[in-house]
Amino acid sequence: MKFIVYLLNDPNFVNWTAFSAFLFSLLSLIWARKSVKISQAALNESTSNNLRVAESEIEQKRLELLKEISNEHEMIQRALVDMGMLKADYDACPELVKNLMGERASIFTNYMPLLENYKSEVEARHTGAITWKSESGVSQFYILLGEQDAAFKNTKFSIDCYAGVVSEFREKLELAQNYRATAQ
Repeated sequence: MKFIVYLLNDPNFVNWTAFSAFLFSLLSLIWARKSVKISQAALNESTSNNLRVAESEIEQKRLELLKEISNEHEMIQRALVDMGMLKADYDACPELVKNLMGERASIFTNYMPLLENYKSEVEARHTGAITWKSESGVSQFYILLGEQDAAFKNTKFSIDCYAGVVSEFREKLELAQNYRATAQ
């Protein structure tokens, strides 16, 4: 115990102890600053990685959206081609067959403009999906997704209804053509 009291009373020992404590504190401060810099760099890298992952997910959804729009456009194009072929067949028919078809020919004035409007809407959504940038905001992208989902369902329903109407028109046109052939 005397030795400890002696050391505490010795000015050199106290000075060296205080100086050692100061150096230890200084080294601890330097180490803490380096640790903060390393932690900050790790946080920045983690944030950057999270942003890249989020952007990648959005781009994947954007690709899926563009595929769905393309599928919808293909459905409409196919329906327009079918309608055009049917109109060409109808226009090539003699006047007697056209008279027998009567009001059924309104399919061309009712459904073709509707399909053309759908096609324009799909092209507008396609342009919106292509020109969308992340700066526009993710909420704008989700609005596009919602619009496409609703529009695709409406188009699919309309195309299904259209297929029934076209099928019936074809049958009636064949009956009218057969009637004309037997009437002569």
